[in-house]
Amino acid sequence: MIPSPIVTGLHVCHDVNIDEVTKEVTLTRIFYDLPSPIYPDLTRPFWAFASMHGPIGSGTLSFFVMTLDEQTIVYSLEHPIEFKDRFSAAYFRLKLHRFRFPKAGRYEIMMMVDDEIIAQRTFHVTDSGV
Repeated sequence: MIPSPIVTGLHVCHDVNIDEVTKEVTLTRIFYDLPSPIYPDLTRPFWAFASMHGPIGSGTLSFFVMTLDEQTIVYSLEHPIEFKDRFSAAYFRLKLHRFRFPKAGRYEIMMMVDDEIIAQRTFHVTDSGV
């Protein structure tokens, strides 16, 4: 997609609410450190959220969660995305549930549109022992 979409925020948080009328976004408890059970236990649900502006057109959005040290992909998703005009935000929100972290450590979220990286963010997972 030319030009590439512009991401004005990529966050991980505990809750996302978007008002359907005003389109106002509320992100609750954005985090950089996440205490979580480690594999085979499931983590508590959390959200990834991004706000994007782009050119008019459609493409394929790819989303990855990977270990930062080994670049091992632990989650991936591909989804069509459409930008109706250059001035309206396109929101991406994804609830990560039934999710397992293979180990404690640094993780990276990466978003791509049509194989071009548009956003990256890291966070740290610590073993909660629960």
